[in-house]
Amino acid sequence: MRRGRVSHALLAVLVVFGVASAACGSDDGRGDPGSPTPPAGRTLAGPPGTAPQPTPIPLSPVLPPGVQPLGTGYRTFVLNRGTSAELDTLQAARDAILAPPGCAALVFAMHWSVDGPGARNARVESVVQGTATTLGSGPEGRAVVGCALLRFSAPDTAFLNVAFAIGVTP
Repeated sequence: MRRGRVSHALLAVLVVFGVASAACGSDDGRGDPGSPTPPAGRTLAGPPGTAPQPTPIPLSPVLPPGVQPLGTGYRTFVLNRGTSAELDTLQAARDAILAPPGCAALVFAMHWSVDGPGARNARVESVVQGTATTLGSGPEGRAVVGCALLRFSAPDTAFLNVAFAIGVTP
């Protein structure tokens, strides 16, 4: 009888561990240094009442000539109607590499793609010291910035992918 309780307890621990592991997942958003894009065919769940949508996979961003590459990363966001998502470039650099440069030397190259009903009117802004500058609009774009808060918005549901490369000026 004691062995039965131990087996049930062990099974319960394994089930709890398995559920916790599955819930945590392994996609921490940092990306693989060799590949800033997720596996092909990845889907994101949409807002309640909508079906999961496939997301386009952006090309790798390109750092300007003369910039020393330090690392890459990848983020995905689901924008619900009228909402926005933000990405701090310095924090993303800290998450992607061990010792990012300071703001004066940071180079953040990105390529974004947007899918879904709001893609056509999606907008990307860079906010530096409270001043917003439009970097692009529409379903796809590229930009190179330094330290900034990036704001992604769309008037309707949108699925956003952002691949980025981090570098330092010599």
